[in-house]
Amino acid sequence: MISAHRGRQDEGAPRQRTKMTRSIAWIGTWLGGGGWWLPWVLHPKGAAALVLLGLDLGEFFKFTTLWRNGTIGVERDVLYVPPVAASLLMSALAAHWPARARTAAGCIAGVLALVVLPEPERWRHLATPEFRAQGLLAGVGLAMFLLSVTVGPRLPAWTWRSVGGLAALAGALLPLWGFWRLELVLEWLYGSAILWGPGLWVTTLGFTGALIALTAEQIRARRS
Repeated sequence: MISAHRGRQDEGAPRQRTKMTRSIAWIGTWLGGGGWWLPWVLHPKGAAALVLLGLDLGEFFKFTTLWRNGTIGVERDVLYVPPVAASLLMSALAAHWPARARTAAGCIAGVLALVVLPEPERWRHLATPEFRAQGLLAGVGLAMFLLSVTVGPRLPAWTWRSVGGLAALAGALLPLWGFWRLELVLEWLYGSAILWGPGLWVTTLGFTGALIALTAEQIRARRS
């Protein structure tokens, strides 16, 4: 009886570890995507009018001469990555769920992919340089949502872990790199030093947590 009890414990331990890493990945996904709606730029003197949310940064730089003359390009585009990275992670994490739960999670993922798009009346301009990156990001998110909902369970789990890991890596590094590249531009426009807001850190740390969790799960699955 003792050996049988120990056997059940040994079988249950990997499941508990997988459940824990998946929980961490989901929490990181929500934090990473949600940080985009929090302040990324703060003014040292606390001026509320000079606070910029993550979702505002792309639009903010669009009205500068530096973007119009081509000095700013990819740095602005990657500021739209967080919600799409969260969308990709959701699609990947829910790919092996039952059909109804997978569809529900996929719908949330689809909405997250769409939030980077401009107003519907401007969708006819998605092929222009102003909105091209947003259109491509939204398209990638929607394509992954459809793939997850339709054929998600048919693809091996390691495939979805890889997709989720790459999305988390992109969400953690690309916006941070873009913001770092644009920090001096912001200071020049503000006429003073700026403070990195909490939203940037929440996004970076959230996606980093999801990346670590999925990497640990991938390593554990390969060893078993």
